[in-house]
Amino acid sequence: MQQPKHYCFIFALLFILTIQIFGQNSKNIYTHEIPQISNGAAIFDLVSKHPERFLFNQSTPSPESGQSPLAPGMYTSFDCITFNGNASNTGYYQIPPDPMGAAGPGHLVLVVNSSIEWYTKDGTLQNSQSLKSFFTSLEPQTGTFDPKVLYDQYEDRFVVVTLEKQDNGANDPANISKIFLAVSDDSDPNGTWYFQAIDAKTIVSSNDHWADYPGFAVDAQAVYVTANLFTFGSNSYGGSRLWITAKGAGNGGFYDGGTASTTVHDPASAVGESSTTMQPAHMFGAAQDNVGTFLVRYSGYSDGTNEFLSIIRVDNPLGSISFSHQFVNVGDIEDTNGGMPDAPQQGTSYLIDTGDRRAYHAVWRNNNLYTVSTTLPASGADAGEATAYWWQVNTATLSSLTLADQGYIGGEDIASGTYTFYPTIAVDGNNNIAIGFAASGSSIYPGAYYTGRMNSDAAGTMQPASALREGVDYYYRAFGGSRNRWGDYSAISVSPDDDQTFWVFNEYALSRGTVLSSYPDEDGRWGTAFGSFSMQSGTVPEPSNLQITDSTEAITLTWNDNAKNSQKSVYNKNALASGSDRPQET
Repeated sequence: MQQPKHYCFIFALLFILTIQIFGQNSKNIYTHEIPQISNGAAIFDLVSKHPERFLFNQSTPSPESGQSPLAPGMYTSFDCITFNGNASNTGYYQIPPDPMGAAGPGHLVLVVNSSIEWYTKDGTLQNSQSLKSFFTSLEPQTGTFDPKVLYDQYEDRFVVVTLEKQDNGANDPANISKIFLAVSDDSDPNGTWYFQAIDAKTIVSSNDHWADYPGFAVDAQAVYVTANLFTFGSNSYGGSRLWITAKGAGNGGFYDGGTASTTVHDPASAVGESSTTMQPAHMFGAAQDNVGTFLVRYSGYSDGTNEFLSIIRVDNPLGSISFSHQFVNVGDIEDTNGGMPDAPQQGTSYLIDTGDRRAYHAVWRNNNLYTVSTTLPASGADAGEATAYWWQVNTATLSSLTLADQGYIGGEDIASGTYTFYPTIAVDGNNNIAIGFAASGSSIYPGAYYTGRMNSDAAGTMQPASALREGVDYYYRAFGGSRNRWGDYSAISVSPDDDQTFWVFNEYALSRGTVLSSYPDEDGRWGTAFGSFSMQSGTVPEPSNLQITDSTEAITLTWNDNAKNSQKSVYNKNALASGSDRPQET
């Protein structure tokens, strides 16, 4: 049963909307859930109310270390920022991490609440700092939250978004809501970055609102940011908005370090539909007929029998913009009568928050739109369990979108009774799909997993899941609240250099520790990791340039992996003799 939501305004569960669908003359009744405030934003409500819950440290926390064995089918992986390491950057402990990462040709960039790091693909850390420090030129007044990063393959640059909020009460002139954007000047994040701030404070029905939970995408022309709106002070839901920022590359705009040109829109109202979370699709290639992107929505839309995706098309985004809407019938895939159940975990009665029904990520490529959410199956092996779900929608005929494929991402191949949640999706140049997600169950700890399918696989199927990182302990860290937060999302992207290697990034449960005096019963710690794999082959390709060096104390192996990154493992001879050694990857 879903635990009560803490520090969030409790909204009415359902409301009724009337729509006309697929050109039918009859009216059908559809219901959907109103969005909740994101976990990250709920935590930032605590900054002003209960600053001790962030424990601005008198001493510097120490980051975690250690490697986990590579999962089958994974080329390489390495651990990244942790609960303690993030506190070293920001000065306070923070939940949830909101893990998001992106792959460029030679580098990987990650963001969490509230740090940014980047690495070379062999795992060499090149930068780690707080997002407040990273965006210092924009003079943030508070901590930032809900960060995301993507790689713009059109312009070969990394792009970052994060939000800022200062809540002084309803309609206070000092209230702040901002969207911060940053773009690198090329594919190397170590060079120059350009920064822009967008005022996101929005008046709805005479009340000012702040922006929460950004959707983030690019096409060839623009950067797209969506957000849900909530009133300052009372956190009442006020709809959703879309901000479109022209890249301006070559004409002195944002991508040239100049002033950003940004417009704001209310797509749901423009098409006569009720508001809910919108995820803009990250576009690959040229879309037909001046399409900018697609805004994907799913929140349990149902007519009492079948569920529906809601898709808003954005045309001519930098000119005379227009919006059009279609519902896509996906059949009876879940029980929408209740909220999403929290996930059990091994070793404790504390449950893991699995989020809610919303589109978590969307990608468009080769006339197909892909998206993911979390569902509650009514029957089958995953009945009654939060279960990640994926859809593929054919967009070749823009006036008549059709469901091409869909399916559950069940956890039964990981362990019986496993819940799967916070999914993310990517597609390579051969239309193979890869998905990252979180998983937890009564016999496993919360961990980071991935799966995928070849474009030739049977319809509706995914290959067995593999672990990016299995959880190593149970997790409980609520800062005195009732929600044991996880997510709010995860990340996967396809490497632009070969368009077939996927890089997945997510969180997992570390060993327990770092007990805070204010919360003596809470000792959960999150860690994060990057890992790479490909759907092109069922087996890991043989390494190249393998060299073995034998010394008195150790055996050293060096090689180039499939992504052409140099790898190294060192085996201690004395430990090998005792059977206790494992490779130390560097």
